[in-house]
Amino acid sequence: MPSDVLELPEDLAKLDAWLDDERFFIPFRDKYHQCLGRPSVPAETYLRITALKHQYGLRDRHLCALVSDRISWRQI
Repeated sequence: MPSDVLELPEDLAKLDAWLDDERFFIPFRDKYHQCLGRPSVPAETYLRITALKHQYGLRDRHLCALVSDRISWRQI
């Protein structure tokens, strides 16, 4: 696979680095538990997707289509 397909754009690379900080997710882990209640999406995944949605002003359906289409977005 070509390397440019896997590389994040500069703005998403900064967002990804910022979201790699473990301290950011601590307040959300108790609220989005994977084992209690109905099955849930991991807090890290939910917050990363929400950040993409907010940054680009996307609706849920369009966001899902873009994440499915762009390999680099799946890594964020």
